[in-house]
Order: sequence, then structure tokens, then C-alpha cells
Amino acid sequence: VIFVLAMVIVIITLIVTIIVKQVVRVVPHKHTMIIERLGKFRRQCRPGWHCIVPFIDRIRKIDWCYSEAFKSYNSIESRMVHKNVDLVDLREKVLDFGQQPVITKDLAAVNIDAVTYYKVNDPRLAVLRIVNLPYELELLTMATLRDIMADLSLDDSLCSRDLINQRLMDHLHNDCLRFGVTITRVEIQNLLMNATMTDAMTKQLIAERNRRSIVLIADGKRQTSVIQSVADATVQIINSDAWKVVQIANAKANAQVKMNLASADADVLKITQEALNECKSGLKAVEYHLKLKYMQDLAQNCKFDEVEIVEEGAMQGFMK
Repeated sequence: VIFVLAMVIVIITLIVTIIVKQVVRVVPHKHTMIIERLGKFRRQCRPGWHCIVPFIDRIRKIDWCYSEAFKSYNSIESRMVHKNVDLVDLREKVLDFGQQPVITKDLAAVNIDAVTYYKVNDPRLAVLRIVNLPYELELLTMATLRDIMADLSLDDSLCSRDLINQRLMDHLHNDCLRFGVTITRVEIQNLLMNATMTDAMTKQLIAERNRRSIVLIADGKRQTSVIQSVADATVQIINSDAWKVVQIANAKANAQVKMNLASADADVLKITQEALNECKSGLKAVEYHLKLKYMQDLAQNCKFDEVEIVEEGAMQGFMK
């Protein structure tokens, strides 16, 4: 009898435990749970404990993807793991899709690695309007990213990560509102090219740097030539101004000398005229000096043993 009683107590305890486990459910913080009654949406359970009517109410199972890190050789990589869960996580989550091939506007094939940060705002829409939210976000992100990269050239893609992030976030934000999801951040981690493309980019970079070097050297020579020309022109202007000043000074000096000589000649003529007047000679001072000059030039140019000076008019008969 005691054994049977103990067995009954154990069975009752197990039944009560199973019923309590099925009826009472505890929702953790920052999580929620969707309850269906007879296949229809009933309510949304917030964090705390909730009672569920057995056989009538049912917890909606959700097909969800998680990013799981694992060690591969000497590096840590991530992969997507699909699970059926009954709780919707309301915390911010990240989706790392790994490297995906895309083609740019100039038909360059590159591998792009992007991550998306998202948060569920409306669990009802995220569960009932879409089958697998993370998987759909992955496909939507990659399709949008391919469209964005198709509008950009390779050079623009390498230099415009912020632009790509902003455009990708704008597209995803508008598309994900109908799923009750908010995209908080999008980041392009890597843009990788194959070896051939990398070698071509390296050669292009070296050629561009050589071109810039040649341009800088030529520009330096041009500036040097301009500066030298300006310096030469300045020297010529200074020399010209100096020559002009010297010529003006020489002209003024020569004029002053001539003025002094003329003044001296005038004084000599005045003194000579006064002397001739005292001698009561009828000669003018100018005539006297002209005749004296004539005699001096004649003495220098002609060699005579004797020179005789005769009166004016004495040779008139001889000349006839």
C-alpha cells in the first residue's frame, strides 16, 4: 500500500510539473514570445511570467538564424546557424555575411564583406510577416549592395565607403520598416580584389605617382624659370634706371662745363675788349682771338724757318 501510494504521489507530481511547465512560461528580459490560440495570433508576452491555456494556446515557433563564431585554422570565422526558437530577441544583433562577389560599374569583380546591425521593434510583424528574418535580411542586404556597387566604378568604391554605407542603410531602413525591424548601422569591412586586379592597381598607382613626380618637377622648373625671368627683368630695369641716371648726370655735368667754358670765354672776350679799347685799337675782341687762333693753328700745321707778320693789306698788291 505504501509503495502504491508513493507511486501515485510521484505520478501526480510529474503530471503537475508537466502541466505547470506547459502552463507557466517565463520570458527573459529583452525578449518576447508570440502566443497563438487555435492557430490565430492571440497575444505578445513581455518579459516576466505568463500562463498559457493547455491544448488551446500554443507558442509560435520561429525559424531564426544566428551568427556563430568558430575557429578555422589560425583565424576565427563566423557562420550562420539555423534554429527553431520560441523567443524573439529584442536586443541589437549583427549579421556578418562573409565575403560576397559583386561587379562594379566598370565591370571589375571584387569581393565585399559587410555587416549589418539591426534590432526588432515589432516582434509580431517580424514573426508573422516573414519566415526567417535574419536570412531575409541577408539576402536583401546583398541584393541592395550589388545594386549600389553596380552604380559605382572601382575607384569610387575604394574611396567612398561612407557613401556606400549611407546608401545601403537608407535602402534597408525603408525596406525593413514593414518587417518591424530597424537597421541601426551598416559597415563595409573589406573590399578585396583578385591578384590580377591588385597587380594592375599597383601598376596604375606607381604610374600615377611617377606622373605626379614628373609634373611636380616640371612645375618646379617652370616656377624657377619664372622667378629667374622676373629677377633678370628686375636687374635690367635697375640697370636701365641706373644708366639713365648716369646719362642725366653726365649731361648735366657737360652742360655745366660748357656753361663754365662759355662764361670763361665771355670773361676773356670782355677783358680782351677792354685791353684793345685802352690801346685804341679798332679790332674787336672776337676778331683778335680768331686771328690769334688762326696764327696758332698755322704754326702747328705748317713748318717754317721764319715767320714774318705784316700789316693788313700789304699783300693785296702781291695777290693781284
